[in-house]
Amino acid sequence: MKQSLHSTTLDNGLTLVGENLPGLESVAVAFHTPAGAIHDGPGRCGLATLAGEMCLRGAGDRTSREVVEAFESAGVQWSQGVSTTHTSFSGAMVARQLPGVLPIYADLLRRPTLPEDEFAAAQQMVLQNLAGLEDDPAHLAFTALRRIHQPAPWHRPTEGISAEVTTVAPADVRRFAGDEVEFADGRRAAFDVVICATGYRPTLPFIDPRLLGADAADGLPRLFLNLLHPVRDDIAVVGLIQPDSGQWGITDLQSRLVARMAVAALRGPRAAAWLYAARQRPQTAAARYVDSPRHALEVEHYSYRRRLERLVAGMDRRMRTGAPRTITGPVAG
Repeated sequence: MKQSLHSTTLDNGLTLVGENLPGLESVAVAFHTPAGAIHDGPGRCGLATLAGEMCLRGAGDRTSREVVEAFESAGVQWSQGVSTTHTSFSGAMVARQLPGVLPIYADLLRRPTLPEDEFAAAQQMVLQNLAGLEDDPAHLAFTALRRIHQPAPWHRPTEGISAEVTTVAPADVRRFAGDEVEFADGRRAAFDVVICATGYRPTLPFIDPRLLGADAADGLPRLFLNLLHPVRDDIAVVGLIQPDSGQWGITDLQSRLVARMAVAALRGPRAAAWLYAARQRPQTAAARYVDSPRHALEVEHYSYRRRLERLVAGMDRRMRTGAPRTITGPVAG
């Protein structure tokens, strides 16, 4: 029987994947949220498992008992589990029960109450499960293999480690599974969505930034085409670009130009003088996406490649003929 899967993305970003099986009167659902063991944090292996258990201890306006009773009264075969990357809540039931069950899952995922008076019982349940696993030779062997062959945090056992589970506090669970963000100064606030935005300042710590003409304000090197020093023939930085496509072809051309500059400095004075003059010309706006520090390293692949190709070809001609030529057009940039 050919499998037919359907998928769609809702306006809120939730991705749905489903398969229609007309011959069945039952339905199975699973909800996966990216809150697996890799997010436990140092010294907290098992936090995701404990947080998942705490989500079942009360959600929305239901207590722990009421969550279980709601599932059982609808005939749901439900389960909760943690993988390396995700925490999952799943269930199977008669199809007509799904509309009434979905709000329960919504509460588990979005509105867990995480009652502190249930924390000790949830922690003890996780530790009891670990007590059986940590004496199992197969489990021990598999855990050791993951630790040897996989880097942190991917090697962490999803079930947790007893010694670390005992150190987890209710506040850790609330930070992990709650709907609040805790700021560095201790303030807390609830948010529906957290959008991660980062920035960075490129640095070359192995060289004095003044040698690259770096501006003290933004730390960005001031190089011709982000490659050649405007004055010195013994400084070039290959690969200091962010192209909108593959980089290897461009860095190959950069390397060819740097090699020709080095050769010209020894036995090609006219070619060296031509390239030196090119490096003194101000770069046009086409060298960047936007004339801002954020876009200082970004280049459009084809126009930047053509610039390099013209410079390489110009150096080759002048190395062969030695004839002086003037610089015209976009080569000077």
